[in-house]
Amino acid sequence: MIRDFVMGLRLDDNHSDLGVAQIEADAAYDEFPTWCNVEVNPADWRTYLNHRTTAVFRLRRPLGPTVPPNPGAGTWLPL
Repeated sequence: MIRDFVMGLRLDDNHSDLGVAQIEADAAYDEFPTWCNVEVNPADWRTYLNHRTTAVFRLRRPLGPTVPPNPGAGTWLPL
């Protein structure tokens, strides 16, 4: 599942024909901490995302230019 916290949308494999590599190639913004493998340590990844998202939103300023999720990727649903 891909989540776009800025737009408040999510995309899952039930609503997209894209593979992981295609989705990653389409990402306008991403953050990949090399120290945290989501397949090996999902709890650590969840903690990282919670802390990182909280820190960014507490800035209370625009994040910079944003690009709406690609509608060609599939059906984006509300978070």
